[in-house]
Amino acid sequence: VCVSDDDSASGCDQAQVTVTLNRPPVAEAGGPYVGYEGTSITLNASRSTDPDGNIILYEWDLDNDGLFDDATGVRPKFTAIDNGIFTVRVRVTDAGGLSSEDSSTVTVKNVPPVITSLTINNSVRVGVKLNAYATFKDVGINDTFTATWKWGDGTISAGAISGKTVNGSHIYAKPGIYLITITVKDKDGGVGQAYKLILVLPKR
Repeated sequence: VCVSDDDSASGCDQAQVTVTLNRPPVAEAGGPYVGYEGTSITLNASRSTDPDGNIILYEWDLDNDGLFDDATGVRPKFTAIDNGIFTVRVRVTDAGGLSSEDSSTVTVKNVPPVITSLTINNSVRVGVKLNAYATFKDVGINDTFTATWKWGDGTISAGAISGKTVNGSHIYAKPGIYLITITVKDKDGGVGQAYKLILVLPKR
């Protein structure tokens, strides 16, 4: 650059300008990940790189809708509410505004239901109705269930499910000791069972 005054005197100087080309980052979503229903699975994008060393933003698409609006950060949590194989994506952005995307899978395994209580009288007489109740739990939020009572005398009946409670009833024709089995099955094939022996007495 040169400058001159009104007396025609002038002077010049120069400066060196270095222009650095910003290079894009490389996203790495990690995985593949594996976990179980009812848990939080930690994702990890820490292997993402930037040749200029300035990644400033990690954004995640956890519901596979194409929008990176579900989580931010290097290690977010994926909440596994049901079993299946899910796609997750991460987008990393550097200080210069350049970005990169990567995807991975999360395999969520089914967790079977668990019988938490079984309520049946210890004995009943032939010809008298026996009522039975069972409660269960299951961490799969989207699961549906079927239930079966085996009464030990060769008779099987479907359980009536209300919420997480199963009801059933039976009338025995012969005295004896019988093993009652309650089976609860979720929509994905997971099975929970509980057992109780009952004494069936003769009629009075």
